[in-house]
Amino acid sequence: MYRLSETEIRVANRNIWADNLRELVKDKVEQYQMPHTTDAPKLEIEFERFNGSYTGNAELKGSWKLGEKQGEFDIEEPLAEDGYPALVTALSQGLTSLLADIQQQAN
Repeated sequence: MYRLSETEIRVANRNIWADNLRELVKDKVEQYQMPHTTDAPKLEIEFERFNGSYTGNAELKGSWKLGEKQGEFDIEEPLAEDGYPALVTALSQGLTSLLADIQQQAN
């Protein structure tokens, strides 16, 4: 999805993720070091936005919950250049930033 303006979006039919997006996010979360215990709480992330924007940024917006802790996020990660590969990279970097923030708040 790409946000063309404050009021207009475009669904990118030709740019499809190679794998299931949910699984890709799950794999990234599992690679990140969250508190490891036998009764570790489940991390839940709900995305309101996970897209590129006319502003030249990847946008990640939503909320998260980890046990009793929860929070909201609104991340704008600049694209290094135009194009879909740069968007995928920026979304990945934004997700890494989000996980670092969650880890910091969880400890």
